[in-house]
Order: sequence, then structure tokens, then C-alpha cells
Amino acid sequence: KADDKRGDIYVVRVETRSLNKLAPEVRLAATSGHSRSPELVPGPSGSVWASWVEEPMEQDAGGSVRFAVLDDRGSTTMTSKVAGDEKHVVVSAALACGDKGCHVVVGRSAGDALLVEALELSAAGQPGASKTLVTLPGVGTTDISPGCSDKTASSLFFAADELGRPDADDRKRTS
Repeated sequence: KADDKRGDIYVVRVETRSLNKLAPEVRLAATSGHSRSPELVPGPSGSVWASWVEEPMEQDAGGSVRFAVLDDRGSTTMTSKVAGDEKHVVVSAALACGDKGCHVVVGRSAGDALLVEALELSAAGQPGASKTLVTLPGVGTTDISPGCSDKTASSLFFAADELGRPDADDRKRTS
């Protein structure tokens, strides 16, 4: 609904030449929060994986990164998530999948700092333990818009832009 400022993520199959719809839109998950920043990537065994950020709500104060595996009609066959908490709120994410599983990068706001973390998802969508790659001081609420260079996530690109702050130190990094 537009009046309550929340939305869900939908997918639709289209014909590649004409872009005509081949099927109706399919909602990936009905959620109570606002879903944003969707990403679709080829996954293990020819599957298609989706990820998106679920903004924090009162009952889920840290937000989350949600994942879905899609069938050949765009319907969800499996969902999972990596949750934030009140001290480490999820602000952004990136997904890259190989033959055996997926790599995830999560940006988490931690007070006045931003933590850039990495973790793996199994082919069954189960998240592993996260590891902090870098801590960016002074940019706690920034969406870094991370992106992986390839399906192995051998390189990560992100930008920490603090537009509007006169003393901002814009950062563009490659890890």
C-alpha cells in the first residue's frame, strides 16, 4: 500500500525479444516491513536467487536481508534471512552465487560506524557465520550499495557517499 510507506518485491517472467509478460507478477514474500533494493542472480544448479533488504520495523528493530530461491515460473521455493539487531541495523546487501552456494555482503549500521560483513549461504539457503571485512567510522547510516565483481565474489565494490555533509569524506573502495 502506498499510504503506509511499505512495499514488497515482485518478479515477472518476460519474453526476451518483446519484453511481453509470460505470466502474472509473483510476490516473493508478504512482509510487514518495507522491502527494497532487490537483486536477482543465477544460483547453484541453474536456480535463480533473489535478495533484498527488509527495513527495520518495531517488531524487527534491526531489519534483515531476505533471500528467496525461484522456480522456473518465478514462484518462491525457499526463503531465508539474515537478521540485524538494534545495535547492528541492516542497511544494504549484495549477493553472488556459484555452483555450491552463495556469497553475501551485508552493510550494518553500528552507531556512528558502518560494518561491512561477509557470509556464505549454502545451496539450501542456510546462512553461515558472518565475518567483518571493514569498519567505516563516521558513516553509520549510509547505504554503501555493495556489488560483487563476479559469481565467486572475488572482488567487492562499494561507495560510502555522505552527500549533504560539508565535512564529508566520500569513500569509494574495492576490497
